[in-house]
Amino acid sequence: MPDLQTARLTTRSFTLDLVRAALDDRTALARLLEAQVPDDWPGPDVAEILPLLKLERERNPQSAQWSGLILHSADRILIGDIGFKGGPNSASAVEIGYSIIPAYRRQGYASEAAQAMIKGALAQPGVAHVTAECLIDNIGSIRVLERIGMRRVGLEETHEGTLIKWELLPDQAPPA
Repeated sequence: MPDLQTARLTTRSFTLDLVRAALDDRTALARLLEAQVPDDWPGPDVAEILPLLKLERERNPQSAQWSGLILHSADRILIGDIGFKGGPNSASAVEIGYSIIPAYRRQGYASEAAQAMIKGALAQPGVAHVTAECLIDNIGSIRVLERIGMRRVGLEETHEGTLIKWELLPDQAPPA
């Protein structure tokens, strides 16, 4: 997907150059993004997978289309990340995940970015629906997923706790 623009946000494809800069040189990342990179980005989940993202981008540069960095357009600051856990699976689904830095939470940015990403994903060949999962006690993510029109489709017990499974079909997607 190309870079996405919403009313308040720009989502940039998380390319190999950006992943390398995120791993090795925050000053270069800020320069490439033309935005400030706050100390609390990336969060622990994204920090943990950055080396894996680098390997994936080296093997398959096209994989960058499934993830992005969220920039606050007016403030010119990196406020989060969003993406799908790879391209469509055998059921033609993509699973969305996102995070927003604490100072920008509870302002609708995750919902705004997720709506734009979902709209872009559903326009891609081979994508029939979008899924998500979040821990049952993650009230912020639950609100985002409800706000963007996803519906609960099940629960799963994991070593992390109880996960709520979510789904959004194309005809249920709210307009971005």
